[in-house]
Order: sequence, then C-alpha cells, then structure tokens
Amino acid sequence: MNSCLDELLEEYRRRTEAWCSDAPPDLKLELVPTLAPNPIGRVEVKELEALVPFRLPESLVSYLTGPVVESGLEWAEIILPSNASTEEIGRLLRDDSLWPVGLLQFAYGPCGDPVWFDVGETARDGEYPVVVINHDWAIPGDFEDPGRIRAHCSVRWG
Repeated sequence: MNSCLDELLEEYRRRTEAWCSDAPPDLKLELVPTLAPNPIGRVEVKELEALVPFRLPESLVSYLTGPVVESGLEWAEIILPSNASTEEIGRLLRDDSLWPVGLLQFAYGPCGDPVWFDVGETARDGEYPVVVINHDWAIPGDFEDPGRIRAHCSVRWG
C-alpha cells in the first residue's frame, strides 16, 4: 500500500464522516468507509487482469488491494466501485466495447458517463491517463473511431 493512497482514503473517510455527521447511525455505517484490511490480494488482481488485454495500472491495483471502501469512492467526476470484491469493477473492466480504440472502463461519473483508462498512452510513471466520455454528445459511429470518441472527453487527467 502506498502512503499517497493511504492519505487519499483517510481524507475521503474524514470528509464522508463530516458530511454524514447528522445522519442516522445505520446510514453512517453504509456510507463512511471503515478502511478495514482487504481480503483481495495480488492473486485476485492477476486473475482480473487476465480477463483484459491490458496491464492494470498500479494505482488501480493499490486501490483494489488497499483498505476496504465498502460503498466505493466518489470524488469529483469519478465514482469508483467498491473494492470489497472484484465483481463490480470486473464487470466494468470486461466491457470490451472500446478496447479496439484503446479505452478500458474502470469507473463511471455521477451522471452515468463512463470513466476510462486511455491505454493508448502511458505516462512516465507507468499510469494511463483517465478520461470521462460525455455519452450524451457521442453518436454511435463515434465509438468506433479513436479520434472521434476522444473528442467527447469532458474531463481528462494525466
């Protein structure tokens, strides 16, 4: 586990706890992450990675094997599924609809926009840029053309 991710998750826990300060106890239990030790290890991540034709970036591997965030992680334009199991994130990763244009879905946005790793590029640190595709602007033919689909990126990091 890396200290940057530890700090991010602890800050997320604190923010969520403050946001839920007046919520009923059962809702707090549902929303505030406990950051308990995660049963998912590198073996499970390797099994997940074997299902896709791309290497998973270390940041995602760290999240999947890091402290449990039961309800997932919602921050800015990204809703990352829970890391308590690989089921939901595995379903997103196996969406092969944009693999041919170099996009690997791993999350979604608050309005349902898919969030992808742009596996056609790799940063110096070995991570992929993250892009949010505004699905309301795209027409069906755009999804088959790397240039046309990237024109609908509403947010890009990396």
